[in-house]
Amino acid sequence: MDADLYVELDNLLKSFATTNSYPLAFHIQPFDASAVKKGEERGGNSLGTSPINQAWLGVVGEWKDDTDNELVITQPHQLISSIEEAAQARRLLLEFKFMNDASYTQSPFLASTLSSLKAASVKWGPEGVFQRLQNSGFLVSNI
Repeated sequence: MDADLYVELDNLLKSFATTNSYPLAFHIQPFDASAVKKGEERGGNSLGTSPINQAWLGVVGEWKDDTDNELVITQPHQLISSIEEAAQARRLLLEFKFMNDASYTQSPFLASTLSSLKAASVKWGPEGVFQRLQNSGFLVSNI
């Protein structure tokens, strides 16, 4: 990860964390280019991740009072927009969104991989068990 971008993101996160009344956790997950390359060697890259070293940022907010729902949904999305703008300004923003960390307002599916994901779903789950029995989340059957 670019050191200047890391410092800017750290400042954004610190500023955000000190101005809100609810706890917010951040975690950075390194993702090495070798993982993508190894996947490609074994037959594919179903998520469409770029074969470069990456750092994925997860943001998690916790709150107890339902009256804070809108605030806790809106403010982290504003923060994420600021983070994406900072990365884009340095031409470091990647299109990929890690499914486990993506918000319900984001789509982790890349257009370039969607048809192969749907084909794999039909091939390995022809009765649609994994699509029907999961109550929510990112399902290729919903796209």
